[in-house]
Amino acid sequence: MGARITCPGEKSGRGRGLLLAALHPTGIRFNSEHPQAKYTPGNRDGQSRIEWKTDRIAGATLADDPHRLSARSACMLARERILSTGKIKMSDSGRKTIVYIDGYNWYHAIFKHYPEWKWLNIQTLFEALRPHENIHRIKFFTALVDEHRPDSEARERHQKYISALKSLNKVSVILGKFQLRTVTCRAECGKPHTIPEEKKTDVNIAVHILSDAFKNECDSIVLVSGDSDAQPPIQWVKENCPDKKIVVYIPALPPDRERRRLDFYSQRGIDCKFFPIEVIQGHQFPNVVKIAPGQFVCRPPSWSKPN
Repeated sequence: MGARITCPGEKSGRGRGLLLAALHPTGIRFNSEHPQAKYTPGNRDGQSRIEWKTDRIAGATLADDPHRLSARSACMLARERILSTGKIKMSDSGRKTIVYIDGYNWYHAIFKHYPEWKWLNIQTLFEALRPHENIHRIKFFTALVDEHRPDSEARERHQKYISALKSLNKVSVILGKFQLRTVTCRAECGKPHTIPEEKKTDVNIAVHILSDAFKNECDSIVLVSGDSDAQPPIQWVKENCPDKKIVVYIPALPPDRERRRLDFYSQRGIDCKFFPIEVIQGHQFPNVVKIAPGQFVCRPPSWSKPN
């Protein structure tokens, strides 16, 4: 059982290359990550075929000794060799993608201005926003508001939303914390006041991005944050894992975008854009979400769309 990978390149005059592999059909299943790969079952001559259509590749021939490699091994080896040349790049549809959301930054940039958008299903949103990628995991980084006030209505609403998010099979919620800090009023009163300050979220995001990249847990990184503290881990991945595709969404409403700078990422060849807020309204949870057998959470009334 052998495999021969050939590429007629651009001599065909069609501007497209065809990669053909002749396979023995017995027990072979080829699950390619390439978006235009097509598996054809065995025909009358007892052969099966894998055909890859690519936008542009140079002419090449890769052949493996049929006596030394199985058809499956030969095809996989040939695929790895071809991808490693850089002449064929993995398509977005084959990329395992992890999304990292800075919940605090996202909230203050967009959602505190539109309460009716807060009941957001982030899984369906990113599956729709990145339709050609395999959304493997969505990591939502937040900190429970009013943690020191168990009677807080804001805390209750936040807990309901976290419960709804945890019901989604691709979503992980990573919690930081709010730490109380005493500050002195610089106005006339001059009195001390206690304010909550978010802790750990920036570090958590950095640790998860670097860990996932180092362990090769994903092919693509999608970051939602306008916080400059997220820039160092993204820069590290760009410089040390050049095969990783990186997309950064900056959350900002249209009137605020002129004041936001994208040049840190753009100067380093990183795809950076403002988050498309027009998609948010179409991806709300239903008003009642089942979180476990016999357990449900309801959309907070203050998060409903005004009449």
